[in-house]
Amino acid sequence: MRIEEHIDGYFKDNHWQEKTCSQCNKVYWTKKDEDVCGHSKCKLPGKIHDGIKSKPKNITPLEITKRHKEFFMTWGYQEEAPVPLHSSETTLYVGAALQALDRELYSHRDIQETRRVIVQPCIRVHAREKAHTKAGCSTTFTICGTEHINATEREFIEGLDKWMEFLSNIGFPLTRMNFYRGNTWKGGEMRGTNVTAYMGNIQIGDCVYIDTIPFNKKIQSIADIEFGLERMLWVLLRTEKYGDGFHPTWCAREFSYEAMDAIRTLTLLVGDGIKGGNKGQEAIVRELAKEYVEEKGSLHIGELIAEYYGYWNSLMRLSSEDETQQGVKSEIYRAYNHQMYKKLGISPGRDDLRIHPADCVRMLKSKGLTTNQIIDVIRR
Repeated sequence: MRIEEHIDGYFKDNHWQEKTCSQCNKVYWTKKDEDVCGHSKCKLPGKIHDGIKSKPKNITPLEITKRHKEFFMTWGYQEEAPVPLHSSETTLYVGAALQALDRELYSHRDIQETRRVIVQPCIRVHAREKAHTKAGCSTTFTICGTEHINATEREFIEGLDKWMEFLSNIGFPLTRMNFYRGNTWKGGEMRGTNVTAYMGNIQIGDCVYIDTIPFNKKIQSIADIEFGLERMLWVLLRTEKYGDGFHPTWCAREFSYEAMDAIRTLTLLVGDGIKGGNKGQEAIVRELAKEYVEEKGSLHIGELIAEYYGYWNSLMRLSSEDETQQGVKSEIYRAYNHQMYKKLGISPGRDDLRIHPADCVRMLKSKGLTTNQIIDVIRR
């Protein structure tokens, strides 16, 4: 039996209706009565909380990760440690739970065919602009996933069923979800069949059966099921904004969402050992610091870094908090000072950029600039 038949049979056996959207002609499985799917590419896109009647849940991001691991480990899954962001074989940074298997995929480690559960911090650089404009997007995010190398089609379906049970277990409104089967999933040279899970116009998860891995003859298939933690949290908490569930509420008045996204990302990158520079991964650190300054972000960022550090460090081992604080602040100070020197038309000395901006102002005054000149630049 082909994987497509296994998927169709699973949804039919569990009383999901197969429908064709009246507006965009997408075929999907649902338990809703509506004739419009509400997909992001539908003529009538829905909203993530449409039709949810249950009360908002009182749950934290770390509680979700804990329950996710505990649930699947109860069913015999083994915990897989997340990998460093800079360890990807194929992308600038790790952006999916599947990439935790890169060492096995690319023959750097013996293959393990056990079922595994993982919580993987991720970053997708191209999401930075969307984080400012598109609902449900952030530059850094957390993937709750399960991975199974050389899984049969039936084992993939069993994994999907366990995910349904887990979502129900944490109070997720399954009856408001839609599932879409794609034609061909592509990930580099790999190919497979996927089922995407949506709430309204927001994708919540991706369930992929990969059956073509041409560069590794020992791996015939991978059952790769991944759900975005922050988006699940958005559904469960029923907050107005996507970031309300994971950005500290106390700093919303002082920091824009764009500024908080930059500091959250910088905290993870610097904590993971990535320093600012001019090329590759290091250049992204510099760009994020520059974007933070352009957002007119505050220099009082110690508490905000501490909040994000506490979260990321609970998921993967980072550098010490002191090193992370110092590294993030150093990049922010550098970006602020660079802007000041640029607007004043002065070339900075080698060590002039990494000092605190207040010290930078004092240094500029010692070089003969007037207070009014400097204040005018700061205001601009």
